[in-house]
Amino acid sequence: MKFRHLVDMMTKNIHIASIFLVLQLIAPFAKPIIAGDVAGQEQQQVPINCGSAGVQVTPMTGPVANNLGLVESYGAIFERPERGSPAAKAGIEASDVVTTINGIPLEKSNDFRRIIAAWAPGSVVYLNTWRDGQLMPRTLTLGSSPCPKQSSASSLTIHRSNTETVPSPVPAGAFNTSQLDQRGPLLLRGIVQLIHQSTQLKIEVNSALAALGKTVDEVMCTGEQFSGQWNNLAGVRVAPYACNFTNKWLLIEATVAITGPDGKVYDSITPVAIASAATVAERKPIWAWTTKYRN
Repeated sequence: MKFRHLVDMMTKNIHIASIFLVLQLIAPFAKPIIAGDVAGQEQQQVPINCGSAGVQVTPMTGPVANNLGLVESYGAIFERPERGSPAAKAGIEASDVVTTINGIPLEKSNDFRRIIAAWAPGSVVYLNTWRDGQLMPRTLTLGSSPCPKQSSASSLTIHRSNTETVPSPVPAGAFNTSQLDQRGPLLLRGIVQLIHQSTQLKIEVNSALAALGKTVDEVMCTGEQFSGQWNNLAGVRVAPYACNFTNKWLLIEATVAITGPDGKVYDSITPVAIASAATVAERKPIWAWTTKYRN
């Protein structure tokens, strides 16, 4: 019995040694699957490039704003676009001012690259730009560049556009008014509700009216206008607005939303929007006073 027990122990040890030897032989060729590798595999599926306009921006500082005729500074200033870039092809030049991206006011200049990068290469983006006091809407088909370091592809929500079905890709709930391509007149009274959304803007407008001895019924403005093809919104004016205060102009931009009777939000010009959109809402006004605006 002792002899048999000894043989069993020896046989068991031989099996263990054999298994250990096999593991040593295959170890150099085996790649362990660990959490880091899984994460790496997931990252490889994320787009490595983001949308690019091929142009940098600088903040709207006080001296720059004064030089451009802007009493209040917001938006951003374009630097010289890269040769052949989307910005260059769209006619953007150094010192142009950008104030909205896809109908959304640009409140901070350092948000420009992050917002553009959130769109996939090839997406169409619409900008409101100003040059010497003149509004110049621009259309960019984005190029491709590495995602910003501070907002890597893994942390960005990459928006992809389908140009066949969504001719104007804009954030949900915002309507890109630069597509309307038509401006119409209205009295300052017509945008009092938007002005009163900002206490500071209300104070500035009342001060300017008092200085001129005028009322809201004596100051003329212009705004983007829905054409006659819109069933319910034909003739309606929306931001951006430009109001003539005799010795200066008030420029107001805002986030615009249009909805149908069923509450559906339309963010682009489509046959359905033209037929069904019935209500316009404007919020988050951003404004500037300028002495150089040309109507």
